[in-house]
Formats: sequence, C-alpha cells, structure tokens
Amino acid sequence: VVIHKILQYLVTYPSDQHRAALPLMLARPEFDLPDPDQNRLRDEIERLITQPATRFLFSHHDSATAEVAIAGTVRFAGQDFALTGKIDRLVRHDDTWWIVDYKTNRPPAQAVEQVPDAY
Repeated sequence: VVIHKILQYLVTYPSDQHRAALPLMLARPEFDLPDPDQNRLRDEIERLITQPATRFLFSHHDSATAEVAIAGTVRFAGQDFALTGKIDRLVRHDDTWWIVDYKTNRPPAQAVEQVPDAY
C-alpha cells in the first residue's frame, strides 16, 4: 500500500525532485514506518524510478495520469464480460500508450497458478 501511494504521488513532483521528496513522503505519520523500513522502501522505489527501461513511466509530464478508472465489456470465447478497474498509471510515450499496473505483493508468484484471482 505504501509503495503504491508513493508511486501515485511522487510523479506530481518534477523528476529532478524525486530523490529529495521520497524520504519526506516515506516519513509521513500515516505510514508509521520505522527508519529501516523507510530506507528499504526508498532504495526499492529509487531503483524502479531510475531504471533506464522504466524511468519515463515515472516522469512528471502532461501525457501521464494516475488512478484512471476504466469500465467496459470484453468479449471472450463468445461471451461478454463486464470489466471495471483502475489503471495505476497511464502514460503516452512517443507513439505508444503504456498501461501500468503496480504489483507489490511479496513474494512474487513463480507460476501463473500462484497469482491471486483478483489479478
């Protein structure tokens, strides 16, 4: 929950302020995190937002938004299914739309059979 919230709001800051904002955000009383947990999460989030392959997803720009509600109908195997949910981050980068869904479960599933039904 903490990582999800941080990623949601960190992008409201310009990218060059992320490193300074991150410790302040993790220290918020609502998270009630001891210092070692704050440090561990800070390192984990910094690795994610600075990776060359994913850095653009967490940049502050006009063609990105967080917590986008979606609803619709999906046809699968001849049947219609209602679909509702939220996209954690929607980013237009060059000519491509990126739909990002954060998964911070510990530990990650090793096989598709281990993925919770909700996902």
